[in-house]
Amino acid sequence: MKGAKRAILVSAFRLIVLGSLLSLSCSVAFAESYALGKPISELQLKDGTVLHAFTVVSVSSSSVMAKWQGGRGNIKFSELPDAMSVAFAMLRRPDPSSTIDGEQPGSEGASEGDRNQPPAPIAITGEIGPTDGRVRTIRGQVIVTAHEDVEYKLGDVTIYVFGLKRFYALEAQVHAALKPTYDYFTALHSRAMAQKRYDVAADYSKLSMSFYDSELTLFPTGPRAVTDAEGRFDLRHTLREPYVIVARASRHVGDDVEHYEWMILSTKLSPDGKVLLSNSNMRLR
Repeated sequence: MKGAKRAILVSAFRLIVLGSLLSLSCSVAFAESYALGKPISELQLKDGTVLHAFTVVSVSSSSVMAKWQGGRGNIKFSELPDAMSVAFAMLRRPDPSSTIDGEQPGSEGASEGDRNQPPAPIAITGEIGPTDGRVRTIRGQVIVTAHEDVEYKLGDVTIYVFGLKRFYALEAQVHAALKPTYDYFTALHSRAMAQKRYDVAADYSKLSMSFYDSELTLFPTGPRAVTDAEGRFDLRHTLREPYVIVARASRHVGDDVEHYEWMILSTKLSPDGKVLLSNSNMRLR
């Protein structure tokens, strides 16, 4: 009788251990499914808000910084679906292997990479330039030429127009607002390179570039247009000259991403307001 009870207890203990291991493995696998930089096509928050193309770019002690279609910002764990909040809470745990050789967590060198990401900057407010000019229509197309002279017509690219002087002032404000974020990723990139974790360093560079690509979304609201599947757009505005047309775009090429930027002065437009955004007139930084 005692032997039978002992066998039952041993079996029960094994089941508990097995269940714990399975639970742990599932949790780890679940956490990995919510990796940083991995897009989620659609996410519903607890308050019912639905976000599309949701991607977490950083995890702090109580929230995630994410970007999604039409916006970006910090979202508290309590606002995320339970399974996701648990997964990202696991991902934010310190990784002992992430310390640089000879450093201890909490040391000056380590603290730079361990600090929380700065809050997402809010959009800049202000004028975009004198808007009391005549009505103008800019018609154009966005086409880039890649390897082997293959042309790609870029759809879903937002084209903006600003007064020339105001653009430079607004750009300086946006850069200042984003500097803490760029500094944060630069520190993480440098640390990963020092640890020879080159794949991680590459991920940090890509995350930093994602913020760079979306800088124009932080500018004040003004006239804009979005290219269609053929890369074409029509943009109406009443800005006085001189004004500037600006756009940024990216294109996935295998595991890499190509980034493009344009800043076209109004004096470069044809008399009928047509313009082609291509490799030949990209902005160099």
